[in-house]
Amino acid sequence: MSATFNLCNLPYLPMKNALQNMSILDLTKISKDSTKLQNFVKFERVKTGGLDVYMSEYSWNTKEAGTMSICDVSENTSLDYRSNHQQLLKSWISSTEKIAQLFPTTLRTFQVTPPMIAAILDLETAIPKTCDVLIIQNYVPAEMDRYQESVDQFMEKCHIREGVVLHHEVYTNSPKMFQLDYLSVTHSDWMVPSDLEEMENKIVYLDKSDFYDSDMNQFLRELKSGSSHSRLQILSIQGNSWQNYWDPSDVLEGLNAELWNQTERNQHYFLNAEHRKNFKKIADHFYPDQEDGFGAELEHGVDLSEAFDFLKNDGTRVSVRFDELILQVFVWPNEKPSRKRKAQEQGSIAKRFC
Repeated sequence: MSATFNLCNLPYLPMKNALQNMSILDLTKISKDSTKLQNFVKFERVKTGGLDVYMSEYSWNTKEAGTMSICDVSENTSLDYRSNHQQLLKSWISSTEKIAQLFPTTLRTFQVTPPMIAAILDLETAIPKTCDVLIIQNYVPAEMDRYQESVDQFMEKCHIREGVVLHHEVYTNSPKMFQLDYLSVTHSDWMVPSDLEEMENKIVYLDKSDFYDSDMNQFLRELKSGSSHSRLQILSIQGNSWQNYWDPSDVLEGLNAELWNQTERNQHYFLNAEHRKNFKKIADHFYPDQEDGFGAELEHGVDLSEAFDFLKNDGTRVSVRFDELILQVFVWPNEKPSRKRKAQEQGSIAKRFC
């Protein structure tokens, strides 16, 4: 007796519970075997966690978001697709449409290479209508100049809800990346100070940067004045080499920064509640790697006992932490200062750092 037959004979609630706990791949398979189950899955709107898609010039695969559970993969070998990107895209579109007929799916991450972006632009039906996070990775740095215009166009045409990750020396001139909640650039040495001025993201991670102390000082002055970066919560910038070690006195010059005072704030900084559903995503892509595992520091609270603090003009507290090549900026949730805090500020008991 088949598993499909057993499911078909279950009462309504047990059947619904069983289907809710099945993977997208299994649900797709049983839907092919039974019209009854297909209609049940479709009309009961069985919930899924969404899809993660990876696409290169040679293959694609679709997984359940945040898992290793495969929903579908390209059937042909990489050699079949090497000279026919359109065939590859059409097979993916067909698979996605079949899944979408059954489930209210959401594209969580769309991971793609620049050559495939160019192919997608030639076949507009392949452009995702929406995705939470766009990940662009380039394995052949010498080809990036050839595809930069395509990457810029794709960034503008694809509706990205949350963030973008630029891997392996990918770069773009699209201003959209500075307006999203999350931004990660793993080779940011192409970025210039004017790019910092444009940033209105919430959480940013820039690796292998070539920014100077003076660039970061100007950024923090703008943050302090409130003239820009009003949405910023966490910024992490890692230098390109030992020459990029940060000098706290130069970075904090003129900001009236002071060492941590335990009467002013907590020792540990926690992610804002709005990011809880994206915790793994943030830990994986938008925050520096931790020795004790991805996201360990974010999960247990970032220790800012050795950070320097200053106040923005609106009273919001900002902490700046230095750790060899990494400079991090944490903006605390805005709270009304207590009477005790006001008295301490008026008395200026905290020793000024600069």
